[in-house]
Amino acid sequence: MLLPLEDVADEPAGRLYAVLSLFHGLDGQNTLGSWWGVIAGHVATGGDAVSVRAEVAALLGDVERNVYSLSHKRHNQQALLRRRDEWAKPIFGFGVNDSHPYTSEVFISEAALDSLSALSSILKLAVPEHGPRREADIVATLDEVYDMLGRLKLEVANAPDIPEVARVRITQQLMVILERITYVRLRGFSSLVSVVQNAAIQVEIVAERTIAERSATKSVLGWLGALHEIIRKIELIAVPPFVGVATGIASRSLETGLASGAAARIGLESLKKVEKPKEIEAGKNNGQSQLDSPPSEG
Repeated sequence: MLLPLEDVADEPAGRLYAVLSLFHGLDGQNTLGSWWGVIAGHVATGGDAVSVRAEVAALLGDVERNVYSLSHKRHNQQALLRRRDEWAKPIFGFGVNDSHPYTSEVFISEAALDSLSALSSILKLAVPEHGPRREADIVATLDEVYDMLGRLKLEVANAPDIPEVARVRITQQLMVILERITYVRLRGFSSLVSVVQNAAIQVEIVAERTIAERSATKSVLGWLGALHEIIRKIELIAVPPFVGVATGIASRSLETGLASGAAARIGLESLKKVEKPKEIEAGKNNGQSQLDSPPSEG
C-alpha cells in the first residue's frame, strides 16, 4: 500500500524518515534488493527497486543540502548529520548485486531513525517546502495531471510545425514532471511545483521564437494553456511554504530560500495571465468553475 499523500512531509528529512522506517515493518529475511522492491511499492506509483533506491539517494542529498543551508550561528551542522552514514547504510552500504539474505532491521537502527526525526522538526521550521493540502483529493488530482501530461507530451513530440530541438527540450521537461509525480512521496511537492514552472518557462521561450509562424504559435499557446491548467491543479493540492514569525529564525540562507520561493510564486502568477486559446476554453471540463476560484488557504 502506498504511503498517504496527505502525510508527505514538507521537508526532506521527514520524507527520508518515512522511507527508512519502512524497513522496521518488514518481516522475515530477504536480499537488500528484494527489500527495496517491497519498499518501492509503498513510496512510488511506478518505480522499481533500482530507481527508487536512486531517488532515495537523491533525497539523502536533499537532506544534506538543507542542513548546510542552516545558519552556522544557530545550528551545529556536523552534529545534525552525525548519523548520516547510518541513514545511508541501506542505500550505499551494500552492493547492488549482494544476494545475502538479511532481516530488514539490520539496515537502519532506531537511534538513527530518532535522529532523523529530530532533524525533520528543525528543517520543518527553518527551511519548509510546499506541503500537501490535506482537504484536497490529491490522488485524483495527480492522476488527472499525469494523464494530461501524457497527452501533452505526445502532442509536443508529434508537432510538425515546431523545430525538433524545441520539441525535444519541452518533451524532456514534461518527462521530468511525470517522474516527479511518480516519486512525489520521496522528492516532495516543492520539487513538483519547480519542475512545472521550468517546463512553462521552456514553452514561453519557444513561443517567443515562433511568434512569426502563426501555426506554430497556435500550437505553443495551446501547450502553455495546458500547463496553465496543470499549474492551477497542482496549486489546489500543494500548500506554499510558510515560516511563522514566532520561530525567530535568523538565517541568511533561509532569507534566500524565501526569496526564491516568492520568485517562483510570482512566476506562476504571471503564467496565469496568459490568454488561453479558444481550443483550451472549449475543452474545459465540468470542474473548471472550481479551478477558477482562488485556492483556499492551507
